[in-house]
Amino acid sequence: MPAEVQLSLKQIHPNPNNPGPAITDDQIQELSENIAEVGLNNPIKVMVDKAYPAEGGLPQYVILSGELRYRAFLKLGREAIPAIILDPTPEEAVEIMWLDNAIRDRGWWATYQTIEQLVKANEKLSQRQIATKLKTPLPMVNRACNLLPLLNAEAKALIVTNGNTQNKGNR
Repeated sequence: MPAEVQLSLKQIHPNPNNPGPAITDDQIQELSENIAEVGLNNPIKVMVDKAYPAEGGLPQYVILSGELRYRAFLKLGREAIPAIILDPTPEEAVEIMWLDNAIRDRGWWATYQTIEQLVKANEKLSQRQIATKLKTPLPMVNRACNLLPLLNAEAKALIVTNGNTQNKGNR
């Protein structure tokens, strides 16, 4: 495992592919208070963000896990955050995002989004392999693989916008 470093928050960007409902102000506030009181025990994980050019000679990073911690540090006015810089394959990046954020209840749609991302990262994976990699029940992977090709971008966006309440539970 690579060593922990201090990264400037200005070098870090949230991951647009982070599945699940949006982080709320209440969640950020609660974690900010906790970090202010006891500190940060778990560094965020990032990878070089190829979508952003280096600024001032400094590489830019995208968050693999720890967006809530990142937002809490921003709220606290901190300039840097403990981070681990990784160099994953696209497939590994999806796995890290999913498994490192497993404690957060993201609802069924986040699971489906992650399955879709993993399939895009490696189209050769079987449904059983996907289920194993994401530690997700095989029937859920099967349902996702059957449903996702039927939805256009507009339908997916509608599910995401209503995701904070309507997509909880197993489908």
